[in-house]
Order: sequence, then C-alpha cells, then structure tokens
Amino acid sequence: MLITFLTATLHATGTHITTTGPRAHKITLDQQVHLAVMALRTNLIQQVLADLYHVSQPTVSRIIHRITPLISATLRHLIPTVDDLDTRNPLIIDGTLLPCWSWSNAPGVYSGKHRTTGVNVQVACDIHGRLLWVSDPLPGSTHDTKAIREHGLLDLVDTSQVIADRGYIGLGIITPLIPAEKRFARDNHQHHDHRNPRHHLLPTNHANE
Repeated sequence: MLITFLTATLHATGTHITTTGPRAHKITLDQQVHLAVMALRTNLIQQVLADLYHVSQPTVSRIIHRITPLISATLRHLIPTVDDLDTRNPLIIDGTLLPCWSWSNAPGVYSGKHRTTGVNVQVACDIHGRLLWVSDPLPGSTHDTKAIREHGLLDLVDTSQVIADRGYIGLGIITPLIPAEKRFARDNHQHHDHRNPRHHLLPTNHANE
C-alpha cells in the first residue's frame, strides 16, 4: 500500500531513472521505489541490490540518491507531530533504532544496546496501535529515557496515562514492575551503600577490620 501510494505520487511528478550499461533493462518506477525503500529498511549494500533487481550498481546508486529525498518530501506531511496528540487519551511510548552506516566522525551513532549504528527515534501510539507521534532522530547511543526527556513529550501529556517498558522506569509513567529477585538485589545493594558510607570515601583495608 505504501509503495503504491509513493509510486502514484512520484509518477505525478514525472520522476523516473533511466538505466544504462550492458546490464541495463527497463526498471519500472514501482521497482525503483521498492528498491529505495528496501535500501532504507535493510541497509543492504548497493551491489546486492543491483543483483536483486538485475541492474548495475551505478544505477542503484542513482535510484537511491534521487528517489530517497522524494520519498522524504512526500511523506513529511504525514508524520504525526506532538500537535496531533490528544493528550487526554492513554499513550504507549517506545524507542527504536533506525540503522545507518558507521561513520568514523560520528561515534555517537553506535548503540551498545543493539550493537550496531543507527539513530534513536521515539514513537507514541494509542492502545489500539495507531501511530500518533514520531520524534526527530537522536544519536543511536542515546538512552530511551534521555531521548524522551529531550523531546519534551512528557511535559505535554498526562504522565499517569503513559505506558512504556522497563527502559523508562523512573519517569513517573506506567511501567512493568521489576521482578522480585532483581528488586531484592537492588534494594540490598542500596541498603549496603547506606549502611557503609565510608566505602565511598575510604579504600577498604580488610586486614585492619
């Protein structure tokens, strides 16, 4: 459905990529859009995409570089913003990592949680799964709690009606309970820290105890 919508929209603009070279064959606009979306979704190298669509790697490069900005421009007005939210209704929030290339000059895009590079995007939906809000991207190393704070979403909604996973514990929203064994270990650790404040100040010398 998305491919059909994008193809119809781009067809109206007269968008098309011509193929050249010994491997050239007619590749429809629908296939070009599908190729560009696959590249965005899977981050496959261009030579693999060329083999899948029976075109040359330079053709794949031209398609991606021309079609991708058009897809972005076509879908931009469809991205739900915070202004579209009905703050009276319950929300479910979550974060996701959108993969990207590993850039040596952008170490912040590496996510230790996912063990790959990408950008952190926060999303919100209603209890029926309808997408209501999508944040701007942040570096992939950004923790979900930090990301949702930076976007300011929780300042605009009733946090007592916001649902999220354990990654958002501590923000005053509805999250699952910590399992009893983990909660006991955490409480025991906190109790130990309070009972032995000197451990934060002095090195431990067990020989003198």
